[in-house]
Amino acid sequence: MTKLSPGYQFPAQGEAERPVFSYEEIADRLPVAVYICDKEGHITFYNKAAAGLWGHEPRLQKDRWCGAWKLYGADGVTPLPPDQCPMAVMLRGAKAVGEMEVLIERPDGTRRYLLASPSPLFDPEGNLAGGVDTLQDITAQKENEKQEATLAAIVESAEDAIVSKTLEGVVTSWNRGAEKLFGYTAAEMIGQSITRLIPADRLDEEPAILEQLKKGARVEHFETKRLTKNGNLLDISLTISPVLNSKGTVIGASKIARDISGDKRLREALREREERLRMASESAKLGTWEYQPMEGKLDWSDECRRIYGVSDGMKVDFTFFTDRIFSEDKDRVLEEIGRAMGRDGEGNYDLQFRICRYSDKQVRWIRSQGKVYFNEQQQPERFIGTVLDITEQKKQEQELKDSVELFQTMADNAPAMIWMSGSDKFNDYFNKTWLEFTGRTLAEESRDGWLGGVYPDDVQLCTDTYGQALQSQEGFYLEYRLRHHSGEYRWISDNCVPRFSAQGEFLGFISACIDIDDQKRAREKILDSELLLKTISNVAPVGLWMTDTTGMNTFANETWIEWTGLPLEEQLGSGWLAKVLEEDKVNAPALFREAMLKREKYTTEFRILRQDGDIRWCLTEGSPFYDINGVFAGYAGSVTDITDIKKLEQRKDDFIKMASHELKTPITSIKGYVQLLMNIYEEVSADKLQAAKGTVKSSLGTIAKQVNKLTRLISELLDLSRIESGKLELDKTSFDPVSLVEEAVQDARHTTSRHAILIHSDYEGKVYADRDRIAQVLLNLLTNAIKYSPDAGQIDVSLKGDKKNVTISVADPGIGIEKKEQQKIFDRFYRVEGKNEQTYPGFGIGLFIASEIIQRHNGTISVKSDKGKGSVFTFTLPVA
Repeated sequence: MTKLSPGYQFPAQGEAERPVFSYEEIADRLPVAVYICDKEGHITFYNKAAAGLWGHEPRLQKDRWCGAWKLYGADGVTPLPPDQCPMAVMLRGAKAVGEMEVLIERPDGTRRYLLASPSPLFDPEGNLAGGVDTLQDITAQKENEKQEATLAAIVESAEDAIVSKTLEGVVTSWNRGAEKLFGYTAAEMIGQSITRLIPADRLDEEPAILEQLKKGARVEHFETKRLTKNGNLLDISLTISPVLNSKGTVIGASKIARDISGDKRLREALREREERLRMASESAKLGTWEYQPMEGKLDWSDECRRIYGVSDGMKVDFTFFTDRIFSEDKDRVLEEIGRAMGRDGEGNYDLQFRICRYSDKQVRWIRSQGKVYFNEQQQPERFIGTVLDITEQKKQEQELKDSVELFQTMADNAPAMIWMSGSDKFNDYFNKTWLEFTGRTLAEESRDGWLGGVYPDDVQLCTDTYGQALQSQEGFYLEYRLRHHSGEYRWISDNCVPRFSAQGEFLGFISACIDIDDQKRAREKILDSELLLKTISNVAPVGLWMTDTTGMNTFANETWIEWTGLPLEEQLGSGWLAKVLEEDKVNAPALFREAMLKREKYTTEFRILRQDGDIRWCLTEGSPFYDINGVFAGYAGSVTDITDIKKLEQRKDDFIKMASHELKTPITSIKGYVQLLMNIYEEVSADKLQAAKGTVKSSLGTIAKQVNKLTRLISELLDLSRIESGKLELDKTSFDPVSLVEEAVQDARHTTSRHAILIHSDYEGKVYADRDRIAQVLLNLLTNAIKYSPDAGQIDVSLKGDKKNVTISVADPGIGIEKKEQQKIFDRFYRVEGKNEQTYPGFGIGLFIASEIIQRHNGTISVKSDKGKGSVFTFTLPVA
């Protein structure tokens, strides 16, 4: 039993849910041998395939580097210390070392050649944590190299023409069978183009064959014509296989040609012989053997020994072979061997029988094929052949037999009504469920009898559909009414598929029918509900839409279709964008894709050109929806015409501009008259105005202050309008921010006599910005600091900076701002609500304008405040 060391875990992939099967179970099912070591070389994991290769199970956390019993170098003689094995070499270098061959010896004395491919494993910090090695059994490959001489003898003695060539079609080998078949000697053909054998009207075959071979594909049993040396035209069958080098690259082709103009028996014999040669050269699971009757010597390949369960060092002879034959098959096998080696025999041997494996006494089915070679005295001199374990094939044959019986049982007990027909179109089988449904016998239903139970109005549909399917040999789905044994006609669904033999021959149809009468009636109710939903959606005053999981449009209601004038089929996918104005075609889909990735609500505005030529503003809102299993299924949303709202907003903006312009003119006049009155006051003699001087001056001062306030409010409204229209311009210059702060503070000091405004600065340098706009921001913050500090106190203005930014802050000891309000005070028209705050007039746009000005300078503005303790407003400006 393969084990994991305590605490070992396979690398997790993120935080994904673990699979149904553990990694240990999955690894044990792999056909590839895999094992893992920690960085000191201790084996921490191995799968069943690895234990099978090693012939035993190593000790986890104790055995190091490799689980093999003994190791040898590639020469098969020199012992290889464990710390020199591929895994140890890789761990020392902490990097992959490529493929390395190693020879191991298992506890039972058998040896296997392995191809190791160790790779390092690293922890998330990139430190070496160990290594993983995959082992490939290449013993058969090594054995094949030993058997090349034997195979060459088989090829040379074969009656078939066996030829090899390059990918350019140049012949590189030519056996005696080829000389006999085509009349050319090897000297005449080697180095020549194979096209010498191809008739002129078939020269296009060779490029096509070579193209397939370059892709690694085989050409099997390709029947064609070829020319002999004397000009005769032969009917031959070609089996062509790509020849690969050690790296798996196609470097040429091996071609087996046989004359198929003879009788069928010879044709089959040649085909089987070619198949045996192909199996011997390509299949690692094919065992080979050679028996020399005159010496009594029997040689088995490693694969042959594996099939029989015999270790490498154990001696085998003919008696040992016969002892392994299953008792019930022994007489038949020995009789066939005697016939093949008899003087009157044909020398060919092909038999399937059971053996009892030596190692575990397990009974296995094998197929043994061979050929006897006779000497000049017609005595059997050599008997060469192959062995293939066909136990699984035999199991499959038995399973197929069992499946036929099982089908009969299942069909007769299935809840579905099953029928089958032959290629003659007549139905010849109905299962028990069908017959119980109709209440008729099999004889009554067979051939065309079943049509007698079909509702008269549906008979023509059934015969037409079945006739077309029979002609095209394709399946069909049909719904029709069939008479129940109670006399009631019920709807059934008939799902029919064609049947074909392994050779592709059409055999007829098989169908499963289900009573869907109840579902049919339920479906009609659903269709009625869908019609009602469709009617409601189409009369809605807003556009409705839906998408699939990729964001492609799948539905639009009649309201949207009427707006755009495009039919539904042109709205699907991304077709709905056709009526969106070019300026909005990029932004609207981009915002939707962004929202869909996060599965968030989608909201945006865009303009469309309606079919009446009017350009309208639309607001679309959508949200993700999910199926009954909670799986994301797409988005659904609505589109509202907001053109009238947009017009109202525009009229509001126009009004603000007009009000600002209309108010500014009279206020300017008032301000002028006030200034004139103050000048008069200063010029009139003191004795006449002495009594009223204090009152007049106070009134005039109040008027001037209110006029300044109105002027500032109007300027803020104008700035708001410029910001919303995108026309707030900046006149940037390089200036000293310290002098700007001093000027702003001096102006603020004139507005209050109760507050001490102090400047704290350690900055020396200049900034590049709009000086007037920055002064506007600073005055706004100072004015607010004075306004919201009714109990007076000290206001501190700080200025500091570095090579990148300059930071200016205004701190007051005023009423402060609640935490929940601090993120909103920079919004347009937002004013803090509360008992104290309501006593301070204003439009709530001063901080919004200040924020916009700072942001347009690529700066930041923020506030820190505690309720009842004051506030600190800070903004930064980039120096450059």
